[in-house]
Amino acid sequence: MKYLYPFGLVLFLSTTTQAQDWLTSEKPKFLTDTARFITATVDTVADAPALAGFSAEMDKRYGFRGLRFETPVAQVKGLKLVGSRDGISIYEKIAENKILGNARLKAIQYCFYKGQLANIYITATGSTNAQEVVKVLMEAYGIPYSPQSDDESDDESDLEEDRDYLWSGNTMTILLSVHAYEPDFTVLFSSMPMSDKQRRDKEMRVKQAAEKL
Repeated sequence: MKYLYPFGLVLFLSTTTQAQDWLTSEKPKFLTDTARFITATVDTVADAPALAGFSAEMDKRYGFRGLRFETPVAQVKGLKLVGSRDGISIYEKIAENKILGNARLKAIQYCFYKGQLANIYITATGSTNAQEVVKVLMEAYGIPYSPQSDDESDDESDLEEDRDYLWSGNTMTILLSVHAYEPDFTVLFSSMPMSDKQRRDKEMRVKQAAEKL
């Protein structure tokens, strides 16, 4: 059985973008408004850098390893399809670099919604790899926001319990999730515009279905 359970991932990504919905309920409202999760908008960009987890650098990159969100799947070479459902197609690269900093990754999956890159889903195993990935992301995007604690420390002991780390810009988010009793941890890179598009499409489908009753 494929270790990333492609169809399970499709369901996860297609149900109103659950990762961002969870973050919206957990984050303080000021961060929700500033990061523009889901429907909120940024009122004052100048205030954003002071917030834990916010990084303007993310908007410059808007993707992972030079592959930008919203890129059409036809423009990405060397992909193989591993799962598809509800408008979401999941691919892996045939020749993938599974090293990030000093961390060894288990897999990297590229999720396209209606043919455009919407999410990048990474899995790896072990606290040592988790610590290294957190380090790499902090070097690139600064200190993350963690809803489990008011302390924004990168203390290694944090990775021995359930914990989530969030980095957000105006156009993308990164959520790293560690679970104490599971060997694997996950990193989800998400495009906000693409998540909004998925949500609008689902709302339209629900509305159209209701009108038929």
